[in-house]
Amino acid sequence: MSPTDIAKVVVIPPDLAKVVVVIDDDRVAINRGMENGVKLGQRYLVYELGKEVTDPDTGASLGKLEVVRGTGKVVHLQEKMATLKSDLTKQR
Repeated sequence: MSPTDIAKVVVIPPDLAKVVVVIDDDRVAINRGMENGVKLGQRYLVYELGKEVTDPDTGASLGKLEVVRGTGKVVHLQEKMATLKSDLTKQR
């Protein structure tokens, strides 16, 4: 994921956040922190919104495709930001 990618982060219960900085290949910072109830060790799903998808039968919009970029755990916490580290193992 490059710094120019626009990604959202979701945790259950839904607490929408955005990636504000891509630190390196394994870490990103989000715009949610302690004041938003984020806790160390929480897992997040990182995704970006893709293109609008339409139903081939009806032509109705199905919404934007959510393209999963990865998952991560909160490893550092600040008042208004948190750092996520990828928790996926790389396959060789």
